[in-house]
Amino acid sequence: SQAKYVKALSKHIDQLRRDRGLSFQEMADACDMDKGQVYKICTVGVDLRASSIVKLSKGLGLPVSAILDF
Repeated sequence: SQAKYVKALSKHIDQLRRDRGLSFQEMADACDMDKGQVYKICTVGVDLRASSIVKLSKGLGLPVSAILDF
């Protein structure tokens, strides 16, 4: 289901954040996003827009495919 996919994506993005040793604030700064938004993405799971996925990939220094490959 879509909800399971969104939650799995959330966990994957949070793991990428932790792999890089980034706090929520550090990741938010790197991705040019609000800390609360990053926190929700990594913990609650939100249905991301393409523009958010691009920001996350740039901030984490990864291709978009690495964000979506889980």
